[in-house]
Amino acid sequence: MTHSIEKTLIIAAPPAAVWRRLTQAEALAGWFHKPTADLAAGEAYEMPGEDGAPLVWGTVHTADATTHLAYSFTARPMGDLVTEVVWHLESVEAGTWCIRAFRPVPRRSNC
Repeated sequence: MTHSIEKTLIIAAPPAAVWRRLTQAEALAGWFHKPTADLAAGEAYEMPGEDGAPLVWGTVHTADATTHLAYSFTARPMGDLVTEVVWHLESVEAGTWCIRAFRPVPRRSNC
């Protein structure tokens, strides 16, 4: 059985601003870990930990500016488990309607 997690929220900013926070290294570092480069479709990404070794990494599968971002995601504590993170962004009166999904949610066999 596979599981997924989906979260919906509205961010009080236009889609272009949200997109920058999801894909540009400096902006992403303001709320998560700083990647070694901006996230781009077809490119691998890496976010080093404080020790300089990779902490988070994956590959960007889709990057449709301001609307859709999908990438594989794993982190050092996850071992060989990988999930797909998908972001859907849509402009609404209050800012940006965001759906973030993790598919599937990785589970260790002993959990």
